[in-house]
Amino acid sequence: MFNLKGEFVKSYVMDKFFIVYTISPDGRTLYAVIDDPDLYIAKYSLNEK
Repeated sequence: MFNLKGEFVKSYVMDKFFIVYTISPDGRTLYAVIDDPDLYIAKYSLNEK
């Protein structure tokens, strides 16, 4: 992830290939259209562990 200035913030490893994605305004949820015929839209929690 990068902030609005283009500076690197953090990275995530996901288990699916994204076609299009967006992150919620609070930065805690990622919504994505994925390449999976059984589930086209995915929701990922980006909570810190």
